[in-house]
Amino acid sequence: MGRKTRASKAAGKQQNRAFRWNFGLFLAFLLLIALPVIGVLWSVSERFGTMAGPGVLTAGTATVSHCDKHVLGAPYTCEATVSWHPDQVFGEPAARVTIRSVRFLAGEVEVQERKCGRPNRVSSHTCAVFAADYPTLPGVLYAPPIVVFIGLVLGGWLVANRIARRIAAPAPPA
Repeated sequence: MGRKTRASKAAGKQQNRAFRWNFGLFLAFLLLIALPVIGVLWSVSERFGTMAGPGVLTAGTATVSHCDKHVLGAPYTCEATVSWHPDQVFGEPAARVTIRSVRFLAGEVEVQERKCGRPNRVSSHTCAVFAADYPTLPGVLYAPPIVVFIGLVLGGWLVANRIARRIAAPAPPA
């Protein structure tokens, strides 16, 4: 009784073929649609503020040299030289940084360090620098991109499964 029949072997091969098609279609969907969509959603969300994280770590005054406008992410990034308030006279010298802003900056502006990552050896100021008027959003507003991504992944898997079953199905007899 433990022997497989030809029909069960053919069904097993068809199932393996359907799974390979399903997995391939799902990966193509993920790489071509889901990841770019979530990247755009995440970048666009930064236009409206930063996530409420560790708060303001340091504040300073920046002298802006030039600003560039962007489509995704922060609307403007500006190159500037910053003098940090606690260390203006005796502390760390003025540093060249990139400032993220929601408006075009010129001259001297107040800036803040937020969203700190791990420190590096170049400077003790390694966090993202924002204009002081850059909004801080509650963390709950980062939920929609995550929910959209999960929905795209599950929807993509279901659609890929349906398409793969049709592709891998045996041809109807003529």
